[in-house]
Amino acid sequence: MTWLLVISGLFLCLGVLLRLHAKRRLADLELPGKPIYWDSGFNDETFFSDRHGLTGKPDYILKTDAGELVPIERKSRELSAAGPYEGEILQLAAYCLLIEEHFETTVHCGQLQYGNRSIDIKFDQALRRQLLAALKAINDASSSPDGPRRSHNSPARCRACGFRTTCGDALP
Repeated sequence: MTWLLVISGLFLCLGVLLRLHAKRRLADLELPGKPIYWDSGFNDETFFSDRHGLTGKPDYILKTDAGELVPIERKSRELSAAGPYEGEILQLAAYCLLIEEHFETTVHCGQLQYGNRSIDIKFDQALRRQLLAALKAINDASSSPDGPRRSHNSPARCRACGFRTTCGDALP
């Protein structure tokens, strides 16, 4: 019985230390607004959109002084002169859409942060159309009998996938 208390105490201390570390790391980022959400990796909320078949967890959501919500996505690479990859922009756009649905508000922009600089991405009608077209193409391909199937043989990846419950190719 005593060892259960000791182990519980250790887990509690570890949780407190991890949370403190995450808060210090967050403070060091000098984000342009007040963080209302950050993905620390432990029991954070995952955002869902049944309407668009999306699920995701942005790295941060900030609330600006004007009350607007801004998703922030951090990338481990340096931003080259070629700019962000199209997939990075669409990922950020997907977070904008998820935040709009979840918080029932309009999102005007998001931010991609790289090792060497950050860039703001406007979530305008053109980017929204591009995202919706990409989502339709993915949905069409995945519902087609000739469409792409699972691209790996990793049970761990399947267990972590947001589509596991609806995927016909999930691994045991």
